[in-house]
Amino acid sequence: MDCSVDGCGDPGYCKGFCRIHYNRWRKHGDPLHVGKPGRPKRICTIPGCEDGQRTKGLCDKHRQRLARWGDPMVLKRVVGQGDEARWWFHVDRRGDDECWPWTGYIDEETGSARFWDGVRVGYAPRWGYERFVGPIPPKWVPDHTCHDPEVCQLGAKCPHRSCCNYNHLEPVTNRENVLRGAKTKLSDVEAAALLVRWRRGSGIDSLAAEIGMDKTALHRRLRRAENTSILG
Repeated sequence: MDCSVDGCGDPGYCKGFCRIHYNRWRKHGDPLHVGKPGRPKRICTIPGCEDGQRTKGLCDKHRQRLARWGDPMVLKRVVGQGDEARWWFHVDRRGDDECWPWTGYIDEETGSARFWDGVRVGYAPRWGYERFVGPIPPKWVPDHTCHDPEVCQLGAKCPHRSCCNYNHLEPVTNRENVLRGAKTKLSDVEAAALLVRWRRGSGIDSLAAEIGMDKTALHRRLRRAENTSILG
């Protein structure tokens, strides 16, 4: 039997690979690995850039932008000086009650607005809130109150994810933020009501079918409701 790697006609040796590809798989975990062993390459800290670092965690291209424009993520000069000026440079400020879209870099996978604070790339709305409103507790996250999960279900394309109006942000725990999301099946109040019915004899199968939820997931949710004493 020949080697299972496409294009390799060498006879099989072990695990469906020839001797060369088997040794690569055993040593590197990948039969197609051809890189030299040693210390892994340090990648530029700017999202989406795969070039190697040169200094300050940046590749040569982004280092030059930082030196020229004061921000490694822009291609033209920022009006003003300092982190605050750079932050406002990327904010499309509108009415106090309107969303303020971020015009700088937006992560394509998450839809999150990203901002270079002079040290690292962080979350732009959070930076604005902590700068102009106050600190956010450790492990808490800013929730966009302008987002309605029942109306907007665009995921990463949701425009509210890049809103930088700090009046639209509310610091909450990560759990609370998840419970407010569009993918959440049950709120704590709804889980408490189902827990009462379950304790009174309603079957987990019928409850799961009623709300369109997997019965195993519902069982875990109700157990967690019991353990956290939602009912007091």
